[in-house]
Amino acid sequence: IIPSNTLAQLSEKIEDALKAFHNNYPLRRGMSREQLKSQLGLKANVFDAIINLLEKNNILVKIGGELSMDNFEVIFSTEQQEKINALLKQFSAQPYSPPSVKQCAEALGEDLLKALIETNQLIQIAEDIVFQIEIYQEIKEAVVTHIQDNHSITLAELRDKFDTSRKYAVAVLEYLDQTGITLRKGDVRQLRRQN
Repeated sequence: IIPSNTLAQLSEKIEDALKAFHNNYPLRRGMSREQLKSQLGLKANVFDAIINLLEKNNILVKIGGELSMDNFEVIFSTEQQEKINALLKQFSAQPYSPPSVKQCAEALGEDLLKALIETNQLIQIAEDIVFQIEIYQEIKEAVVTHIQDNHSITLAELRDKFDTSRKYAVAVLEYLDQTGITLRKGDVRQLRRQN
């Protein structure tokens, strides 16, 4: 049990550390738990107890392995938003054969690209392949429906369905395998059985 004055001090330190992080990295959605814990030098059980309390009181939120102030959101400057809009136009022009990660990074810079992925505007499915999240969802649903109707899907069927290149079709199918949606059997993909 943590004395209330100690709790208040530690809570304030955590809030200050997160606010400083948000000021220094306005494009990052949150600070890693481990980084914050080691920065404060707290034992895991004490740290976890305070984090849980701050979350319960709507002071901070957990996003995966990261922590963020509850009221923080990534906001892009006008200039950044213009760059993002220009890039997203390229995605819209060729939704199933979008620009590569490298091209996106050249257009936006690494930090801005990472922010688009963290804020779920883009999803990175392979080292050099990103899709707009809604396009990826559309492809995923089409694959699932196709397999339900035909028991399986081949690389060629996916490629032809979306009039895309082999590179993108391979990346999508491998990502669906990795995320537990599909299972590869020889040259075809089937739905992974849900237990």
